[in-house]
Amino acid sequence: MDFCKKDLEVLWEEYKRTMNPAEYQVNFSQAYWDKKMKLIVNVQQKVRRSIQE
Repeated sequence: MDFCKKDLEVLWEEYKRTMNPAEYQVNFSQAYWDKKMKLIVNVQQKVRRSIQE
């Protein structure tokens, strides 16, 4: 837990606000992005099938 608290201390206040926080840019690898999109498509297909049943 102390490790997490120390990590939070280095973040700017703009990132820790709960109301209107600043956006934090994150870069993903192409492999991660592809896997993420595949999982989203799989879930969408499952939802569509469950609605049709």
